Amino acid sequence: MKKSRKNLLAIFGALALVAVGAGVYNLSSVSANAAEETTETISATTDVEFRLTGEYGLRFKTTVDASFCDAWTAENSGVTTGVLVMPADLFSGELTLETSHVGNGVTYDASKAINEWVVSEDGKTAESYAYLVDIPQMSYTRNLTVRSYYTTNGVTKYFNPQTTSLTCIAQELLQLDAEDDTVLTDEIAALVAQYVADYTVVFKDELTGEVLSRTSVSPADATVAKPETDPTIEGYTFKGWYVGDKEWDFEKDVLTGDTLITAKYDAIQYAPNSLDFSKYTVMPAFVTENIDRDLHLENGKLMNTWAYINNQGIFIAYDSLELKAGDKIIVTAELLQGTFNVGINGSYAGGYKNAAGDATCTIQIKNATTLTSLSIYSTNDNPGSKYTITSIEIEMAERYAPLNLDFANYETLPLFVSYTTGAAPTIVDGNLTAWYGNKKYTQISYDNIALKQGDEIVITCTTSATVGMNVDLNGTSVCDKWISAGTTNGSVTITINEATTLSSIGFYCSSAAGLTFKLASIVINQA
Repeated sequence: MKKSRKNLLAIFGALALVAVGAGVYNLSSVSANAAEETTETISATTDVEFRLTGEYGLRFKTTVDASFCDAWTAENSGVTTGVLVMPADLFSGELTLETSHVGNGVTYDASKAINEWVVSEDGKTAESYAYLVDIPQMSYTRNLTVRSYYTTNGVTKYFNPQTTSLTCIAQELLQLDAEDDTVLTDEIAALVAQYVADYTVVFKDELTGEVLSRTSVSPADATVAKPETDPTIEGYTFKGWYVGDKEWDFEKDVLTGDTLITAKYDAIQYAPNSLDFSKYTVMPAFVTENIDRDLHLENGKLMNTWAYINNQGIFIAYDSLELKAGDKIIVTAELLQGTFNVGINGSYAGGYKNAAGDATCTIQIKNATTLTSLSIYSTNDNPGSKYTITSIEIEMAERYAPLNLDFANYETLPLFVSYTTGAAPTIVDGNLTAWYGNKKYTQISYDNIALKQGDEIVITCTTSATVGMNVDLNGTSVCDKWISAGTTNGSVTITINEATTLSSIGFYCSSAAGLTFKLASIVINQA
């Protein structure tokens, strides 16, 4: 598959001049500025050339204003020019003369000495050349970072770095030759072809740095298949596959050399209700600290190098989570020594003091609150505390009754059962035992269940005395029935006559006497 000239220009933005005999093919260009120690500025263009006569390799031409070149003479020993070339995937930061060589034949310095400057015929510019030959085969298909420089009076100045590759330029040449077979001789075409080898495509994870896969792709194809599955990391949402800052389009984008495709993510900003640190391989964004204590994950736990004191601690962010009375926050930790405290929205809520070992701090919510953060820290009088956090669990109490409510499944009174005055209902022998009379009222809350005509509510109960049971739906009476003394598993069925949204079922007795009533179950049958 041939590359279009337009694609290459857009991707590389470097000037590749191909000299074949007397012919020169201009593929693209780039400009850079470099400043002298004085306020004067040298306007320069660095050209990357593929030279196919004499020495085979890259030729770099730096062009400057001739007025500056006049002062660069042998007498003042002023100027040396050169070019640094290095595979782009083997270094980070600035490419300078001080950059450590990564390995033999990996970093190249193509330099020429003074007096290699040639003034143009019109006298306006001067040019200097540097040659890079004997390029190792390992660099044929790799993207190369190129940076030209010059020294004057011992001071080195650098032009902006560029990116190019031998494969990019060689492919363009072969395409030109295919369109016009006078461009390259057979001998030179064979030399160019050696630079067109398979591309290496690496898929890498941005967060972990792990290489996920590696594949070779023929330049004749120049496309790469999307991985069958997207990677997943707890605490982050997969964003897509990127080359640099651009999302890679697997259907449209074409390869022009060795390519690094990176999995990128968007951070989840708020913690889930169930937070188990053993599931996390990288630190989630919702975990922060207010002082640098080397907070990190290790062996499935949240670790720090030393204790936090005076509210200098770990913070877990939540998305304005509505908590009600009866909800619980359970922090599980390993206490190495001392204590740890837990704060809700910046205020102390509970703590743990004990000998070293597993520790669980349970905080029961007493009043409705909106949770935005949990803090975990040590107190001022325990500066030597050390601990690791294993998990944080927020247990939301059951606020609404299920469609099939069997009180035999409950040992304590659930939150969806409420009452008005008098003795509170209790769970005894698998029944909800309530005291009725004098309009004392017990209510079961439901989560706005849509009921239709024909739906049924079946109430099963027992009693030790003859009692009158009144039932209401959403505060409106729908049933008034007496249950005979000694009845076991007596039932009352309420049939819905018209569509309604159920939010509550209430029970009371109109009798003035206090009567005990045992409610076994409530089942809602939807037609």
